[in-house]
Amino acid sequence: MVEETKPIYVPALKWRKGEKLALKNLSNQLKGSIIPLIELVNDEGDNPEDLSNDLSKFWNRTAYLDVRHRPKNSARRALDNVVYNTQNIDIIPVTSLDSPQIVMEGIKDVVGIYNNGLALRVVISQDLDFSLLVKEVSFILEYFVITKDKIDLIIDFGYLKGKQQIYQTVLEDIANSISLDNWRNVIVTAGSFPSDLEEFQPNGDNILKRTELELWKKNRTMHGRDIVYSDYTTRHPDNITKGLRGSKSVRYTLENDFQILRGRRDDKPFKYLVHAMNIKMLYSDIYPKSYCWGDEAITEKANQLEECLNSGIDPETYEKFSTGSPTDWVAWSVNHHITVVLKSNLQA
Repeated sequence: MVEETKPIYVPALKWRKGEKLALKNLSNQLKGSIIPLIELVNDEGDNPEDLSNDLSKFWNRTAYLDVRHRPKNSARRALDNVVYNTQNIDIIPVTSLDSPQIVMEGIKDVVGIYNNGLALRVVISQDLDFSLLVKEVSFILEYFVITKDKIDLIIDFGYLKGKQQIYQTVLEDIANSISLDNWRNVIVTAGSFPSDLEEFQPNGDNILKRTELELWKKNRTMHGRDIVYSDYTTRHPDNITKGLRGSKSVRYTLENDFQILRGRRDDKPFKYLVHAMNIKMLYSDIYPKSYCWGDEAITEKANQLEECLNSGIDPETYEKFSTGSPTDWVAWSVNHHITVVLKSNLQA
């Protein structure tokens, strides 16, 4: 059973290799400050038969587990696997207002086995009916035979574009309809990254404001409740890559913004080393090699390029470079992002 369910930060992560490595390589001190919101997807590593081993290999602490992106039968198999193959990880299952019955049954089994309560995810959409929300919350409480103090309320704005102006109003409407009182935690998550990087210029000085952080700071306390910060790290909430799939681009988190080092699809992998050198030149005084695992790796890539240039070798023809794969760069950037949130934004 979970002894502590008061996270400082809830990073929402699709369960893919890059995000897994980012979590695994956080410092132990920072691991104790988060409960990741793990979303199973139909990509890699979430085979129901191997799920428990896969989870415990990369994360052996408390985690929210959301199966909403999987087909309902596959989602149920994953939940059953978690029930019958418990490892060194405490699971808090996540239900949504539109979860299929077969998934609800599986979540109920997980709740019974782990005795950690559950999380209710309310996804904000234009057609969200607040009067209906009251009835749906009552149904959840009755179905799971549970009280609000055993439930974490996750208010999910998803991709923020077009929703910035209604952010506070929606929170007020939720507070007035289902109240923020008595829930174990109230968590608000959102993300600023578009589904692709087409709006950003290759080789340009691209800055994207961390709007989700700015809005949370203005609403971090509501109706006497502390709101737990959550975001989608450096990824689009739906994590769909269009158009520029495979472009050699890096997303690097700053205290209040994202620096986007945009590459082109036809760039050679060497482009990643150029990005690494630019990051080192611009930010090594703030985020040195020792800042986190991700920055250590990025600094090492920058040093490789510097050594090559200093030796007079044409770096584009140097075959011994290890530039890091796209998955590596996701891992390093997400690891860096989580560290910035905890060390700088939340001062954990």
